[in-house]
Amino acid sequence: VCAGGIGLAVGLGLLVGRTALRPVQRLTDAAEHVASTRDLSRRIEAGGGRDELARLARSFNTMLAALERSLGAQRQLVADASHELRTPLTSLRTNVEVLADADRLEEAERRRLVADVVDQLEELTALVGDLIDLAREEEPAPALEDVRLDELTAAAVARARRHSPQLRLQA
Repeated sequence: VCAGGIGLAVGLGLLVGRTALRPVQRLTDAAEHVASTRDLSRRIEAGGGRDELARLARSFNTMLAALERSLGAQRQLVADASHELRTPLTSLRTNVEVLADADRLEEAERRRLVADVVDQLEELTALVGDLIDLAREEEPAPALEDVRLDELTAAAVARARRHSPQLRLQA
């Protein structure tokens, strides 16, 4: 009778232990899946429970969602940066190629091209500086400053004229 009671207690203990640890196993499986596949879309059923395992599952899901948003923002940043860098690089390359045949150009045209190259280099320097600032781990402090729309518009028009001199822009 004692051996039967001990066997029954062991069996019930194993059943209760497995049932209690099933959420931990699901959390472990999800973490291993994310680590091996880098698939951040997998979530864990947290249920409506208020126990520590349900809270841990909700925290894990929140962390995965934050990582997914961060990865999306990183991809968007790379796409935007590559697009923003292509235009001035292409224009810079064209102007340098034209300057390579500087003996065919008039002095005024050559000076204009050199000025364009300098402006484009400044633009690239500013873009690279912005990218470096964005790549830093710390969150930049929000800087509030007055913006003069007339100066901003004039700078945008000058940039557009520099990139597309054949366009006629009017205020």
